[in-house]
Amino acid sequence: METIGSQQFTRLRIGVCPEHPLADTVEYLLSPLKKARMGEAEEIIDRASEAVETILKEGAAKAMSMFNQRSSAAGEPSRPASAEGKS
Repeated sequence: METIGSQQFTRLRIGVCPEHPLADTVEYLLSPLKKARMGEAEEIIDRASEAVETILKEGAAKAMSMFNQRSSAAGEPSRPASAEGKS
């Protein structure tokens, strides 16, 4: 943001949610991915790429309406990728 001199741009945030409380979030985010979670990671990456395509083809507002949804089960995000439009 400092380099472009603005906070006015579209961002794609990719959420990762551990199955347990964290003492050190930085360590969690920078540690190697466990093999058991590789399938989940591939799904997250696929969903994020769909969000980027939607942003480019249909705009950030459309992407936000499609990807910033919450599932009805346990109030957890149903889609790990979210688009944030800044204009």
